[in-house]
Amino acid sequence: MMDAEKKAPFPDSEVTKRLRAETHFLRARGYHRIGRFEEALAALDEAVTADPSFTRAHAARGHTLRRLGRLDEAMEVVVRVLSEEPANAIALATKGTLLQETGRPEEARAAFEHALTVVDEEDRSLIHYNFACFWATAGEAEECREHLARALKLDPAKKSVAAVDRDFARYADEEWFLNLTAL
Repeated sequence: MMDAEKKAPFPDSEVTKRLRAETHFLRARGYHRIGRFEEALAALDEAVTADPSFTRAHAARGHTLRRLGRLDEAMEVVVRVLSEEPANAIALATKGTLLQETGRPEEARAAFEHALTVVDEEDRSLIHYNFACFWATAGEAEECREHLARALKLDPAKKSVAAVDRDFARYADEEWFLNLTAL
């Protein structure tokens, strides 16, 4: 028997754990994009099991639980993530949306406004996009347009997503919306 065959496998290093977690996270994103939220949640559960310190995966779990209608669980996850990482953009965006969906629009608005003051520049697109959704569902076209324009300026790849997002359905034929989402 060769020496290599006798040796025990290497224990998971922090790098290996994170790589494994990120693999599950990316698989979850794929499921999420096609609306397979149960499978996305299972992949995210695997991600946080592989690396419990991966707050982005925890935040994505909260978002996915929200999409599954498990709002109380989602809020618990988001609050826990924000206690560890107060500027986590996914958790902040999910919190605002959860507050809106549970009939707390003033708290939702405050949550989005707060998020814009604490997230890094590269994450502002996510917050502006979700704030635009908030304003769209509230029927506030000008506020919606303003935040959507900011989101799409920061992340033009979101144009195709916004063009078919049901939150913006009431504005789908408006000239300003068509101009913003034109590819």
